[in-house]
Amino acid sequence: MHRPDGRPIGLFSSALPAGVLLSLVLWGLIARPLLLGRPPIPLEVVFLFAASFAIARMLWLGFPWPRIQDAIVARLAKALPAIFILFAIAGGV
Repeated sequence: MHRPDGRPIGLFSSALPAGVLLSLVLWGLIARPLLLGRPPIPLEVVFLFAASFAIARMLWLGFPWPRIQDAIVARLAKALPAIFILFAIAGGV
């Protein structure tokens, strides 16, 4: 993948959002309850923080907001039928 100005995005820069997600899951759902005795951070909040970091990173790399928004909408439109099927299966249980 390349930045809007044509420069390539390095491996570390590409893997950083996944690393942040992994560290948030490990901290919020495993280390926090087991080591500190505190309640776990809800999974929705973990994913919200990870998505916010990924979007901020893309903006910092120079991607314009409309391009980011179009990519999010395209991915959701592609995944929505499968999500609806999962809701239909879970609704029957």
